Amino acid sequence: MSLPLVNTAKHTVKLPGCGLDVEYRPFFVKEQKVLLQATESEDPAQIASATNDMVRACTFEKLNLEDITSTDIEYLLLKIRSKSVGETAKVQLKCSQCEHPNEVIINLDAIEPTGENSDEQKVKINDSIGVCFKLPTVGKLKKFMEVSGGTATDTLIATMGASVDYVYDADTVYPSNDQTPEEIIQFLESLNSEQFRNAQGAFDNFPRLVHDVEFKCSKCNEETKIQLGGLGDFLG
Repeated sequence: MSLPLVNTAKHTVKLPGCGLDVEYRPFFVKEQKVLLQATESEDPAQIASATNDMVRACTFEKLNLEDITSTDIEYLLLKIRSKSVGETAKVQLKCSQCEHPNEVIINLDAIEPTGENSDEQKVKINDSIGVCFKLPTVGKLKKFMEVSGGTATDTLIATMGASVDYVYDADTVYPSNDQTPEEIIQFLESLNSEQFRNAQGAFDNFPRLVHDVEFKCSKCNEETKIQLGGLGDFLG
């Protein structure tokens, strides 16, 4: 005889980036286990894959993740987590003075995207060339990750490459869709250090999930303020 099925609650959230109203359910234990294992691996590819699989399942396979930005997916995952195991999460944070680990409780429902709600950010590379960046969709980011190396720098450049909407000069606009990921990555790698830092600055203005936390060290009583950002920081 088959065991009875447990009814699953449904919730709705508006994604801050695209404005879509999305219906979702809490995750199951088996789905949580896969995501936690991926997070502990600290492998960006594994984390992205596990995140996408969980979000896809918890939105009843109705959400086309390929067209959603990573910021919206992270926001949706936090809402899913909040409805699944509670609106708070315990995280271990090191004291800025003695590096003693402290358990801190954060309110996931209080985390909202910060930054300008802008569709694009233009950056001048030099007097004649500029780049327009947009938050990449998951589908575009995946294409760039597939051709990047495994280092942290490779991941950064791939993320920036996936965010390139177009390159322009005084006479011509070069849409990123007309270039291969390898060509865009090669363009970014040809920048000097100052130009690359300026390009990175565009991402400071995009919406992103961050949360400021203040705590007193349980060992030395030092007051520490730290900014959390990214799924690994929030999921505990």
